[in-house]
Amino acid sequence: MRFFNRPGLCLALCGLAVVAGCGGSGGGASISTISATPPRYSQSLTLSLFGQGLDTGIEVTVDGPCSSVAVVAGATSASAQYTCLVTGLGPMTARVRSTDTRAELGSIKLETLAPRVSFTVTDGVRTGAFTVELDPVKAPLSTDNFLAYVNGSFYSNVIFHRVIDNFVVQAGGYVSGPNTKAATRPAIKLESNNGLKNLRGSIAMARTSVPDSATSQFYLNVKDNPGLDFGSFDNPDGYAVFGSVVQGQDVIDEIKIVPTRVLSTALPNLPVTDVRIILARQTQ
Repeated sequence: MRFFNRPGLCLALCGLAVVAGCGGSGGGASISTISATPPRYSQSLTLSLFGQGLDTGIEVTVDGPCSSVAVVAGATSASAQYTCLVTGLGPMTARVRSTDTRAELGSIKLETLAPRVSFTVTDGVRTGAFTVELDPVKAPLSTDNFLAYVNGSFYSNVIFHRVIDNFVVQAGGYVSGPNTKAATRPAIKLESNNGLKNLRGSIAMARTSVPDSATSQFYLNVKDNPGLDFGSFDNPDGYAVFGSVVQGQDVIDEIKIVPTRVLSTALPNLPVTDVRIILARQTQ
């Protein structure tokens, strides 16, 4: 019986979003091309400008969810870079204007999609992968917290320490040993009353009996678990769902059936052989 399917090689060429400038000039400045890195929620977006007179006399603004626009040091007359922090989903337009005439010299239209995180996991012999898509609109605190851990490489080498067939698989608090891995960020406010349900394939924040105690640990529902939802009889406070699996559910279904053992009262469902996260990274 196979444990993990072997993922095929997938090459995604995101490239650059490129649009020619509007032409014209103001105060000696003109734009020939504007390019941008793919916008990713919670990450920095870089705009690259090419033309002339770009070291003085221009202003860059963004219509849409990208804040704190700033010039990158080292601008020359022929090229300049600007950054901003993507803070929401949907369309945005970056515009370059002359500070003298206020004329628009160029623009580029972009769109931020829902963030996705891809996990590569191993049992030491075989590997597999799955991807979750997060919902920063309905669960902004949980999403932002989770992405901060992902982009800080916290989940590399973390193990699934709680595996229960017909319930959940959980990770985020232990490495091989098992040894605890302490959270690096403060606990967040519970977002269980957001309309998202603990359905098969959903990802949610694990916590203690204290509602506002979630930090780095998360779980994936391997079946519908309405008893974990907000307002349920067993768990009136519920557990905060913040996304769902969009690829690789079969890998999670294989994790849920690995042999487990009772190590202690704190770890009663620990896999006999470590199921370890090799890498977790934001891919969208």
